[in-house]
Amino acid sequence: MQRLWVVQLLRIFSLPFLAIVLSSCAISSLSSHYQGPEPRSQELLDYYSHQNSYDWYEESPQEHHNRVSISRVLLRSSYGSVVLDYYAHEKQTDDLVLVFPMLGGRMELATHFAGYLARFGVDAVIIHRDNDFKNPQNFRHFEEVVRRDIILNRIVVDYFQDHHGKKDFGTFGISRGAISAALAAGVDDRLQYNVFALGGSDIVGLFKDSDERKIRRYVNQAVAAEGIDEATFYTQFGEQIKSDPKYLAKHIDAKHTLMILGVFDSTVPIKYGEEFRTALGDPETIYLPTGHRTSGLYTQYISLVPPAADPGLGLFPVDYLESETLDFFRRSFGHSGFDLKLMLMRIIQSPINLIVDLFE
Repeated sequence: MQRLWVVQLLRIFSLPFLAIVLSSCAISSLSSHYQGPEPRSQELLDYYSHQNSYDWYEESPQEHHNRVSISRVLLRSSYGSVVLDYYAHEKQTDDLVLVFPMLGGRMELATHFAGYLARFGVDAVIIHRDNDFKNPQNFRHFEEVVRRDIILNRIVVDYFQDHHGKKDFGTFGISRGAISAALAAGVDDRLQYNVFALGGSDIVGLFKDSDERKIRRYVNQAVAAEGIDEATFYTQFGEQIKSDPKYLAKHIDAKHTLMILGVFDSTVPIKYGEEFRTALGDPETIYLPTGHRTSGLYTQYISLVPPAADPGLGLFPVDYLESETLDFFRRSFGHSGFDLKLMLMRIIQSPINLIVDLFE
């Protein structure tokens, strides 16, 4: 009880600081010129078709807390196997969000967001990734690996339709996860509602201009292994790629999309985020005054003031991105719920939002 009193006191004294932080964000509305998504060609549907879905599955409960059960699901198919972590609220619904991890399959942020959504009644499933695409020796098979992942995503949707009665689907991804989510939604029209955070289009351009050390290491190792120069690497790399948001984003409905971009992002440089936004049709977009990693200041992934193990006790960073993401999926899936905190955040932001929309 004493700790809760201290938390409330800290919240009161921190309000001016939080107002400054939140007022530096901006939300740009969906373009008034948007005409709708482009239809998928038969060639595209054939390229990503899966004649057979999963041929074996196993689902085993792992843990249960905060009214959420977590299960490990294993699926096997002729396209490969996939591991899933399914977060289900005790109140049954017919909707589901596919959560895609960051580069390298790091699970911490994916776990944080999946748990957050599920606690508030939005079921989520994290799709684990293998590391085939990270191996520089596989660079000539990059497209093959990505195409297989997209097909496996479609099989995941099949499974939850068949065994959990899910009807409405969305995606959520940060960084590389946003790119994976866009590829999945660009191919499969069942993935209707999508949140893309810190993603971009033009994979070859991202590899050229990103300051991410893992990408630079990948390029250097591939160049050395193949005995070619960087220019040749990028030429050969680009010649094989068909699965890129710059080709597939146009098939995603921007009316049912939320983007989040960091204006100082150099890991997924902001120009590629803007190209992604344009390819989507200029959906509603939240601009953060951050780089790639510092965007975490707008989440409660790590609760710093005060340290909190329980949801809602943390003061800083504020759970802004979680709140916007939850609100988007609540509205998309027709869930009830009112978030006073988010409403106050938007009131703080409203002056700069008006200015942004005037210049769009």
